Amino acid sequence: MLLLIREILKWERQIKFDLHVNGKKIGKYIPDFKVTDINNKVHYEECKGFLTPLSSRSIKHFRAEYPDLELRVLYARPKARSRR
Repeated sequence: MLLLIREILKWERQIKFDLHVNGKKIGKYIPDFKVTDINNKVHYEECKGFLTPLSSRSIKHFRAEYPDLELRVLYARPKARSRR
């Protein structure tokens, strides 16, 4: 939608970032999207239905290791329960 109203210049899927502890690579973090807006400002988006302990830890680790990068975590709305 934002691409259609020209707020986004481009987007890319699943850019990989290495995660390190004490200089050793321990894994990867792969946000869902890299978004570049019309002002060439870049941010990353992670879309989550719900947050697991592992994904929460990975997000915290990414933010600590890459503090200059903006990560936006988007959560799905909970589904309304049907009444029977």
